[in-house]
Parts: sequence; C-alpha cells; structure tokens
Amino acid sequence: MTIPDALHQVVEAHPFVAGLEPHHIEKLTLMAREMCFDTGCVIFPEGDHSREFYLLVHGMVALEISTRGSRLRIQTLYAGDEFGWSAILAGKGKVLQARALDRVDVLVFDGVELLETFKHDAAFGLAFTMRLLGVVSERLNATREQLLDLYAPESKRAGT
Repeated sequence: MTIPDALHQVVEAHPFVAGLEPHHIEKLTLMAREMCFDTGCVIFPEGDHSREFYLLVHGMVALEISTRGSRLRIQTLYAGDEFGWSAILAGKGKVLQARALDRVDVLVFDGVELLETFKHDAAFGLAFTMRLLGVVSERLNATREQLLDLYAPESKRAGT
C-alpha cells in the first residue's frame, strides 16, 4: 500500500512518535485517519467505550469530568498532545470527556488494530506502550494538581 507523503509527514512530525523506528512510523501512518471536529463538539464523553486513540495535530481539546450538571476541566491539550489512551485497554471506558475548544484536527487510530499490530511486532508494542504510560502519568499529575487547587485551601482552613 502506498502511503501519501503529506500524511506520512504529519505522523512523523508528531511528538508522540519521536524516536520510533522508521518502519514503526510507517505502520502508524498506514493505520492513521485524519479527522476534524468543530468548536464545542464532544469528541467522546466520559465513560464512552470508543476504540479511537488520537494524536492532536491542530487546535485545543479540553479533558473534563462532568459533575452535577457542570464540567471540571482537568487539562487543556494542544497540538502535539495525544488523548484517548484507554482505546488500547479493550473494554474500558474513557476516564474523561474530550471536547473541542476550537476547530481540532487529529490523527485517529483504531485501538483494536493497534493491539493486533503489537501482537505481531512486540518491539513496536513496547515502544508505543511506554509512550502511553508517559501520557497516563501526565494526566494523573494534572488531575492531582486540580485536586490540590480545589481542596488545599479548605484543608488549610481546617487545620490539616
């Protein structure tokens, strides 16, 4: 299969793939689909079982928790970020909601297809998974910071 040069360049330029072997980048490019979302569009809701993993190429995305009719933004993502990592965990729902803050262009990968590829190329699977662990760690830290912002003043007032 022939890979369009423009798509290959977009995949190769994304920070998430930095340091991957050239043949792994080629595999990712073959799996990539380009999509866009308009401002305000919910890309996926919290708890959704969609299979898509996203590399953000252009725009901003809010990662949010819905609570009591309102949204709590945990993190704002920008071009060069990634989201939807739970697509690799077959059967697990999305932990956060993703919403486009402006027009968003993404590369989309099917989580099931990625997992199948990892079964046949363990080195690729390991390299990809290590990058995903970095993403999960970053999201946990962002959530921790949000919780500290919300509850630290109350803890100080309570004398703890």
